[in-house]
Amino acid sequence: MKTDLKGYVERIRAGKFDEAREYKNSFVPSTLYKFYALFDNGYKNYNVRNKERFTALKQNQVWLSVFDKFNDPFEAKVLILNEAKLAANGWNPKQIETARFIMYMISKVFCITSLSANFNACMPMWAHYANNHHGFCVEYKITNPNLIFEVSYEGERQLCATLIANMMALAPDLSTHATTDYSPEFMEYVALLSFSHCVKHSSWKYENEYRVFSPEMLPKGSGVLRPCSELGLQPIRIFAGLACEPKNLITLKQIGARIGCPVAQMIQSDMTDYCLGFKTL
Repeated sequence: MKTDLKGYVERIRAGKFDEAREYKNSFVPSTLYKFYALFDNGYKNYNVRNKERFTALKQNQVWLSVFDKFNDPFEAKVLILNEAKLAANGWNPKQIETARFIMYMISKVFCITSLSANFNACMPMWAHYANNHHGFCVEYKITNPNLIFEVSYEGERQLCATLIANMMALAPDLSTHATTDYSPEFMEYVALLSFSHCVKHSSWKYENEYRVFSPEMLPKGSGVLRPCSELGLQPIRIFAGLACEPKNLITLKQIGARIGCPVAQMIQSDMTDYCLGFKTL
């Protein structure tokens, strides 16, 4: 069942943040999947890159990336600041620059990891995110959906003026106010701006994506590792790709035994539909 975005936004606008979260959570599936690429000697530093993924899996951790490292040039850019409208309403260039900076900074206070409701029936996920079936996929039980948001797919970006103007009118002086001093109205606009980071172009719809948002104030580097338990995730099964190398299969089996996850490998099905099967290792 797809999230009713209108119902979620209505609750945010009413300042009913707890109710909005519970409403949003009711649409999060009980399990989701994450695809991981594994590499061979055709890739630079392939051993290091593979080891990083195996180590994170073994330690029950998940990598969360900054938006700049995602593969969509329009990531976190669904809203376009309507500078012409602001200028027509008397905003000077400095105020418009501040508005532009605030919209930019909203995307700098989170790190994100992407999950999918897809598993065996979406070949592009295995091709694009598991290095053409050489990688693996982890099935996660959702133990706490608070940080998980479903991605919405739209055909066009949206001009933004009123939302940012109202937000800036309510913004406290950050030099003299603690974060606990933010008004409910101010936080409403922050929430709506943040939620815009869960919107992508409709060409990405095949991903059936859900995002885990971890608050990270100006993270250094390209992202952070966080324990699965902090993100509301519990790994319950590991699926090796159809073309996963034998040595990587052995490593995945060892890790699965260590963390208590059964391991299987994807196989080509004899069914008439385009779905992969799997066999337990």
